[in-house]
Amino acid sequence: MLSPAAFNALLKTLEEPPAHVKFILATTEAHKVLATISSRCQRFEFRRVDIADSAKRLLWVAQQENVNLTQDAAELISRLSDGGMRDALSILDRCASAGEDITSQVVRDCAGVADTKHLFMFSEMIAKRDTAGCIRLLGELYKGARDISLIIDELSTHFRDIMLCKTAPEDKELLTALPDELPELERITNMYSLSEILQCLTLLQQCADGLGKVKQRKTLAEMCFVKMCNGESIETERAPVKRAEQAVYAEQKPVFAEPPKAPSTPAEKAIADKTRALFEETEKHARQAAGAAKPVKSDKSAAKTVEDIPFEVPLPEPPEEDSFLSDNYPIKTEDSAASEPKAVNEVKEPKELKEVTAEQWKAAVSRMDVLTASMFAGSTARVKDGLLEITTANLMLLENVKGDEVTRVEGIVSNALGFDVRISIKSANNAPAEEKDETPLGRLLSRASQRGVDIIKKE
Repeated sequence: MLSPAAFNALLKTLEEPPAHVKFILATTEAHKVLATISSRCQRFEFRRVDIADSAKRLLWVAQQENVNLTQDAAELISRLSDGGMRDALSILDRCASAGEDITSQVVRDCAGVADTKHLFMFSEMIAKRDTAGCIRLLGELYKGARDISLIIDELSTHFRDIMLCKTAPEDKELLTALPDELPELERITNMYSLSEILQCLTLLQQCADGLGKVKQRKTLAEMCFVKMCNGESIETERAPVKRAEQAVYAEQKPVFAEPPKAPSTPAEKAIADKTRALFEETEKHARQAAGAAKPVKSDKSAAKTVEDIPFEVPLPEPPEEDSFLSDNYPIKTEDSAASEPKAVNEVKEPKELKEVTAEQWKAAVSRMDVLTASMFAGSTARVKDGLLEITTANLMLLENVKGDEVTRVEGIVSNALGFDVRISIKSANNAPAEEKDETPLGRLLSRASQRGVDIIKKE
């Protein structure tokens, strides 16, 4: 095949060809030809030559070469060439080198294929489950320089004829067997069932695929004959797993030995009515609590009567006094809910705060982790309007502790103090201004204090 660059170079010549030149492009991979080339050509599809036409052409060639070729030999050569006229002429040339008289036996000897007699012997022994006979016959053919691949291919074609004779006995044109072989073929066909024929074809196809991958080709062919004679079933990799699953499913019992029973007694019907009423009331309160905008409409077609409600097991007889299903079942209201004790995990309002001394606040800061303690260093705390007002000059604390972060810091401060508090953070810059130290050292200490860094000043 030409490369795309070579095709492009050829395109120029095809567009402006000389008057005395005609290009004929022949290929078995027409899909690889560029569209710019194929669009400028007339395309002709060559098909396989029919066996009858090929045999007729071979007889004409043999007559021109003064070679005696029988009709059976010509048809056998046509079948071996598989519709290729060039291969048919090559086989004819090989047979002509063996002598001037070419018969079907000469063709089989030159082509190295099994005789039809051997194929019928194989198929009959397989039907009779004669494994030893098949192995012995294969060994004889192998010693006679017969190719194992050709034997398997010919046997596959033979079983194809058996399959067609079994399924379409009236259409003899589909068969590759010769007319004088049809009675024997019909006799062998009656010895097989269709499933056995398909099984043999599958085994032969698997053997043909594996012959090119192994060195012991004769052993692989013998294994194929053993499988066909013993009637071994064709299994995929999934088949053993499928059988195991079927065995497990067969042992399992159905969940219900009998179909579910509908309530039949008055007691069961009363229990079903009260259960449905309780469920609908609970669902109604749940929708109200969730703040649903629109009430959900119940599907009345689901169960219109009590008999439509399925029960997995028969319900027991109700006790004489059943407060759970009684008519005066207490439904919670707002008044009754207010009288009940509150849950343990409800948020409690913080108690009234007492004044936090400077020593208490300093001790609380020391109990915090290092990072939090560094942010609260130098800060003061006092109780104002029920909140713990923290005054600090730390810019990190003032800028970052906002929103949800305030709740987290409140938890840290509450754990450090030992009681729940709510905090507010105030900047120390709003406090009355003190006399500032304008010296370089004073400005450095002021910046460090604003950033929460403690510097010990030694005289």
